[in-house]
Amino acid sequence: MNDPVSVIIPTFNRAERLPKSVRSVFAQTPRPLEIVLVDDGSTDGTREVVAELEREARDCDVVLRAIFKENGGVASARNAGIDAATGEWIAFLDDDDRWYPHKLAVQLERLQETGADACSAVCLIVDPDGFDLWPEKGVRLIDGFNPGDYLRMKRIATVLSFVVRRDAIERTGKFDTDLRMAEDLEWIARLVHEAEFCAVREVLLSYDRTNPEGSLTQESCQDDIFRNHENREKMLMLMRERCSTRRGWDEEAWRYRAGLEYRMYVRHRLRAKHWRKAVELFERGMELSHGADPIARMRGKVRKARL
Repeated sequence: MNDPVSVIIPTFNRAERLPKSVRSVFAQTPRPLEIVLVDDGSTDGTREVVAELEREARDCDVVLRAIFKENGGVASARNAGIDAATGEWIAFLDDDDRWYPHKLAVQLERLQETGADACSAVCLIVDPDGFDLWPEKGVRLIDGFNPGDYLRMKRIATVLSFVVRRDAIERTGKFDTDLRMAEDLEWIARLVHEAEFCAVREVLLSYDRTNPEGSLTQESCQDDIFRNHENREKMLMLMRERCSTRRGWDEEAWRYRAGLEYRMYVRHRLRAKHWRKAVELFERGMELSHGADPIARMRGKVRKARL
């Protein structure tokens, strides 16, 4: 497959790490048509690094299109990249993560074999405690057309592994800039209702979570996790609002997802001994999920919290 690929890389204050990410794209065979690098208001010398990378890109016969904008978060940065991209296919990479050299070749071959609109792959997650695979062994990768399976989290993948046909992104719409966290989860929910997926069940990229400072996507402390509950609740409601009229919508699967989400919120509050908030979230989760099993299992622990 010789269709051109645009790689979108948002960055923010990662001047030291950014070159490794960009060079992992230079190493692809075949190389992509272009890299759209969106600097989301960096203040650390990223412009100088980008200038050097532009020179390297010319040597590799790759167009590096740099966009400098005010800070607005990862969703706005990816949207700016989508607007500027010219390729038939769109792929995503973050500023401290890396692709393996054969990533694009393997995924483009799989897309050609299947005629699918998008392709997912396994990601190696690197964090301070070691390594993990997302998803483990690739058996839960998003594959085929199964929106309900994504809502239930039976099928998962990171957006950083995706290669997506441009017209599927146009049907899906942009990333939500009001969501400062979990914007990728809500966007994927729309994408799986619009795109037929294929999957490559091998590790094709690595995702670095060892240094969240300066990240556009990671939480930095427990307080941020609690503040993010409201953000994720909004994400959950937007999933239903924006997908309920799309092909393949599964209301029962969404209720199950609501049960999973609120179980997580309740657990966090119980661990922090925020008893009243835990009870409030449990009741809200039971209402939205219609008593779905994930949240219903918390009934005993919440009863103790009430006491």
